[in-house]
Amino acid sequence: MRCCAGLLLKTEAFPKGQLQPYITAGPGIFIARGTNLVTGPGLGGPTSRGSDTDAEIGVKAGAGLAWQFHRNLALVAEYRFTHFRPEFKLDDVNVPTPTKVDTLVNTHHIVVGVSFRF
Repeated sequence: MRCCAGLLLKTEAFPKGQLQPYITAGPGIFIARGTNLVTGPGLGGPTSRGSDTDAEIGVKAGAGLAWQFHRNLALVAEYRFTHFRPEFKLDDVNVPTPTKVDTLVNTHHIVVGVSFRF
């Protein structure tokens, strides 16, 4: 990484550089709750509620850049992506058996913050 050493802003105070790129990846446990609300015929008709909670293993990945401006503090900007597939079984008074609902959840986040390092 000798060719990129200048890009990391190495100084005597920060021998590994003030700019610190990083990546993250790994599994995650996601807990999701699905709820349905069914209103019967006419205004004020019977209403049924069904809900279910599912825990699934999914994937989280990200990439970011930290700028260490103090020995213990850095500004951080990161992109995060998560992916998981919860499955719910929802009850309804109009259907004799629970309805199975499969979903796909993908999230994209831009995170900006301060990192405290010790």
